Amino acid sequence: MIAAPELLEPQAQPAEITCTIVRDEAGLDTVAAEWGDLLRRAAAARPQVYHTPAFLRYVLRNRPEAQPYVVLMWHGGELLGLAPFLFEATRFRVRFSVRTLARPSGRRLRMVAAGPLFAPGAPAGQMAAILLQLLFRQQTDFDFAYLEWLFLDDPLLFELEQNNRINLFVPPAQRQLCRQVILEGDYEQYTARWPKKIRQNYRRHRKKLEEHCEGDVQIRTYTSPADLVEFAEHLDTIFNRTWQAHTYGRRKRNTQGEIDSLAAIAEQGWLRSYVLMCKGAPVAFQHGFEFMGVYQGEETGYDRDWARFGAGSVLLDSVVRDLFSTGRVHVLDWGFGDSEYKREFGNAERPACQAYFALNPKWKSILRGQAAADRVYRFGHRIVSKAGIAKAIRARLKNKKAVPATQPAANGE
Repeated sequence: MIAAPELLEPQAQPAEITCTIVRDEAGLDTVAAEWGDLLRRAAAARPQVYHTPAFLRYVLRNRPEAQPYVVLMWHGGELLGLAPFLFEATRFRVRFSVRTLARPSGRRLRMVAAGPLFAPGAPAGQMAAILLQLLFRQQTDFDFAYLEWLFLDDPLLFELEQNNRINLFVPPAQRQLCRQVILEGDYEQYTARWPKKIRQNYRRHRKKLEEHCEGDVQIRTYTSPADLVEFAEHLDTIFNRTWQAHTYGRRKRNTQGEIDSLAAIAEQGWLRSYVLMCKGAPVAFQHGFEFMGVYQGEETGYDRDWARFGAGSVLLDSVVRDLFSTGRVHVLDWGFGDSEYKREFGNAERPACQAYFALNPKWKSILRGQAAADRVYRFGHRIVSKAGIAKAIRARLKNKKAVPATQPAANGE
């Protein structure tokens, strides 16, 4: 028998609004109908795939140690809003630049979407305040919360900033623009807006790659559960040769957990991932989801040995071409984090941040320590930038000895 979600009534909230918390995967099924109805009602606001129970299952398949912690907000029997968190035992990385200074153990709530989802017409500011009241009441459940992607106009961020009982830490480096591609017209009309130099660069990359591979260049698209084993094998090959793996640590990607997690999305018809094959070898990938007219770019990478041929650029250009051709996708969204390729491809943007907050004294102190380390780093960065050596230092860090294969437990990974 599946237990119903735990009913809670936070103090000082309007009597007609109640909250429940789903704390296990089985509990997701008990509210599936109401959850689906909320997603349909919010369709005009383009809810993210991250707001769905299927995405939570996708994460849980590959992270069995995590548990759902989904706050649902009700008016009578109608679901008005939700905040999808995961509860995880983790080690918080107190960092100075890319160096780890300490790794205290803690219990983390991680919001997996870009903020809560509220029904159209719901009082978003009031509901964000109710959500915080609930977390205050449940503060013994966790040590700190991590909001890995929050738009600066989100009412939850406003409520966090106004509450002096919370130690809110927003890393200055993590105030960035979320960039998107609005797919209007066709691919040719879209690229006609690019500066001439960028168009020439992408044509040159494609020509150079095709000449090197003697024309044997293919883009494979993965959408079906039957494709998952092959995609996971290619993902493992490419990922462990990317600069990300070189810098932060290699890990296996073709595990059964990875395949099962992909299946949770593929079975919904939402998987849409790509691999660039050169002479039969996988050299670049784009992993993502197609949901309600939005392509959510989840992860991308390329084999560093193919960087000089522009393999990553060729793949991303091909992905955009393909998304235009589907006729179903209206927005390509890369989520949080800025980079050069997003600036080149993107034609829309929205400011966002990552944030942490803590309610207990120990973790308030830890977040203050991280904030102090960030201030010192920013001061030093301004000095080396003025001295003209910042680029050389970054290049040296990128080419340092590779980190051994591991499954790192970082703040937001």
